[in-house]
Amino acid sequence: MTQKISYRENYQRIQISTRKVEPKDPVYLGFKTDTGDLFKGRWIPENKAFVFIPPGLRGDITIDGFYGLTSEVNANKIAKPISFSVHLNRKRLQTFTLDCYGKFYFKLNYSEHILKNGENCIKISLNKFRLRSFFANLGRSHLYFIFPETIRKFLNKYINETGKRRFKISKIGVGGFGLIDFNATKVFLPATSFLEEKRTLGVNIVSHFRHQNGITEGARLAAKAAQHVGIATKLIELRTYCASPYDKNILAGQLTTDNSYPVNIFHIDPGSMDNIPRVHGSKIFENKLNIGYWAWELSEFPDEYIRNFDFIEEVWTPSDFARDVIMIKSPVPVLTMPHPVQFNYEGNTEKSEFNIPKDAFVFLCMYDYGSNQDRKNPHAAIDSFLKAFSDNHSAHLLVKVHNAKNEFPDYNKLKEYVSTVPNVSLLNVTLKRNQIYELIKYCDVLVSLHRSEGFGLGLAEAMYLEKPVVSTNWSAPTEFINVNNGCPVDYELVELEHDAGHYRAGQVWADPDTDHAAHLMKKLYEDKDFYQTLSINAAQSIRDKFSFEAIGNKILARLNAMLGW
Repeated sequence: MTQKISYRENYQRIQISTRKVEPKDPVYLGFKTDTGDLFKGRWIPENKAFVFIPPGLRGDITIDGFYGLTSEVNANKIAKPISFSVHLNRKRLQTFTLDCYGKFYFKLNYSEHILKNGENCIKISLNKFRLRSFFANLGRSHLYFIFPETIRKFLNKYINETGKRRFKISKIGVGGFGLIDFNATKVFLPATSFLEEKRTLGVNIVSHFRHQNGITEGARLAAKAAQHVGIATKLIELRTYCASPYDKNILAGQLTTDNSYPVNIFHIDPGSMDNIPRVHGSKIFENKLNIGYWAWELSEFPDEYIRNFDFIEEVWTPSDFARDVIMIKSPVPVLTMPHPVQFNYEGNTEKSEFNIPKDAFVFLCMYDYGSNQDRKNPHAAIDSFLKAFSDNHSAHLLVKVHNAKNEFPDYNKLKEYVSTVPNVSLLNVTLKRNQIYELIKYCDVLVSLHRSEGFGLGLAEAMYLEKPVVSTNWSAPTEFINVNNGCPVDYELVELEHDAGHYRAGQVWADPDTDHAAHLMKKLYEDKDFYQTLSINAAQSIRDKFSFEAIGNKILARLNAMLGW
């Protein structure tokens, strides 16, 4: 029987950078943060951890930490002794035993003949934990249930093993210089007088760049925002499976396989994260700070995706709504980092090519079939339009679908329905980004009666182009759409009666009020002043909140806080 091995193998090396200089290769690895316990030190899940010292740095080694779980351990409770050893360049300096809970501080001196001319390595190892960890992991695995009852009883002694979590390192210093501080917002306190090389401020943005969907467009926009504020980027094309249409001309000549910058940001569906090491190998994660840029649309993050937190140190997500959902189950920090929404475009597509009547007032309902048709809810947009304009031929609704195929039963039902109603047309083609912006400009109002959204990039893009948006007043779009710049639609929360793609029965999402939506659509059609006011306010709010400057500075500020850039 073999132990489970992570795709990331044993450890990760995380590059340290500073605002002005960069160490040659000082890193730490093997430490882990508990959820909700970010500033109380870090524990050592694999029994050993390493800190690499910049070349030329000399002096006593100091280690600060804490033994005990402050929220759970009673001050009067007797501590179980724990032992750890400190090594320098594979030579053991000293072994310590902690037999009471509380803070600890140790100072170690050593003979300088141990030191190398280049980088030196401190190793902290926990003693007598390897076998206990093996039994604990075995008891928590799916194999537990195939063992006979006698073995399960034996494993039960170790399942709740928390000894290692009680031993936490807070600070490590060398020669009076702080090297790392896990209790600070800046983990790294590099001794800059010893750091000689110029820093390279850069991130690797990893996504299916040549595929066309909302996730990949978010990645392309994020790269532009980072570049706008001076962060160098490398764009890495994922070779894992992606169902969205492929265009080899997207970012031609701008993609690379070299992810040599110290930070990876993976723009990918959270459920697909574990496909990356199977195709790219575990090395894509090594020597990097790995960030997952994930979104989720419903009120509960799937348990089956929890395994994918193992690949990352932090989650960025485009909305507070998605952040609040993911962070409940996340063992790593989760932060809101919205999509930037800023673009220029040149168009040469005629209005007639989009199947848009020449003189009609046009409502646009636009969605990606791959993002789940039930969730996007185009039927509600059609029903609302028919309630508002059943006898008015000067209004038209265009339903634009991306990535739908005729063999999809629910899409066929939609197509049949549209063919039976007046003044509604269906357009199922894959458009380039410039064409999408042209289509929005040719229309008058965007209608999105979605059941839930993780951000709502198409809505924000329409607002950027001065188009009023009629939108369900629930989930992420409520963070940038209000009665002053759009038309929020009333709704009721309803329970999913059956699975809808990877959205499970029993969760809740919105059922928009089509009568209210019809009222708002008719008001936009009839009241020109109302329409004009919303158009101006919509564009201004998006351009202020989601510009490259605004989002780029958020990215820079977070990386600076994490890595000392």
